[in-house]
Amino acid sequence: MELRHLRYFIAVAEELHFGRAAQRLGMSQPPLSQQIKALEQDIGTRLFERTRHKVSLTQAGESMLAEAHQLLEHAERVRSVARQSQGAPLSRLNIGCLSSVLFDILPPLLDRLHATHPEIRIALQDFETASALAALLDEKVDVAIIRIDKAEPPLRARRIMNDHFIAAIPARHALARRATVALRDLADEPLVVYSRRMWPSSHDRILDACTRAGFRPNLAYRGATITSQIGFVACALGIALVPNTVRHWRVPRVVYRPLDEPIPASAVSLVWHGRRRSEAIRLFLDTAQEVYPEVQRV
Repeated sequence: MELRHLRYFIAVAEELHFGRAAQRLGMSQPPLSQQIKALEQDIGTRLFERTRHKVSLTQAGESMLAEAHQLLEHAERVRSVARQSQGAPLSRLNIGCLSSVLFDILPPLLDRLHATHPEIRIALQDFETASALAALLDEKVDVAIIRIDKAEPPLRARRIMNDHFIAAIPARHALARRATVALRDLADEPLVVYSRRMWPSSHDRILDACTRAGFRPNLAYRGATITSQIGFVACALGIALVPNTVRHWRVPRVVYRPLDEPIPASAVSLVWHGRRRSEAIRLFLDTAQEVYPEVQRV
């Protein structure tokens, strides 16, 4: 058994589809099927149950999956130790993130990573979610912290925290004097919303919530970023519904108020490419689990 066989096995085990697994591995399906059969013959037991419509793991396959992950991670650690012994850095970790996570979510995570693994060199770029997903697929970044509820293969994700929308209001507006705001109170207000092209799920959630509250919103402005939305509010051009995680942004002429009935926002998640299993990525994910114990797979 070779390490490449383990990579083939993991891809099929996670996709439960030979065609998708082959695409993820950058190979055609027949050679992948042959390699899996060879692996099963080498081990002496079936790892997958195959029918015309379904692929599933056998009990042996289930038991082997966790061990296969650990073996590949250990192999990467062996390579890393060898590189370090020659004075080479463990790795360069390219992180993509939303600008909003630079203020609260990412700093403690990087503080811990620098303290425990100073040999990892960090490169940081800010992206919107759609651009970050494209960069991950093109393998231009190793891991991203973005707003997404579920990652589609070959990407994988772990949720850091759930979030909800709050109202960003011009400081001199009458609603700024209230402790909470009812969504229905925004019926006659000009709203600053996400561009649907950039944030389709958030755009649609806000519109759906307005519809359920019994009004058709006045979509006065569309912002490509949270920063631009809050900028419109600072100019007193409208009220924006923004994620709760930006409530600590101190912007002159803008106040934040909770909604009486919170609207769920997309979760903040760690996302990475399933084919990339470097030691630096593993350490970053482990560190995130330490800093944010609520991290969960999605």
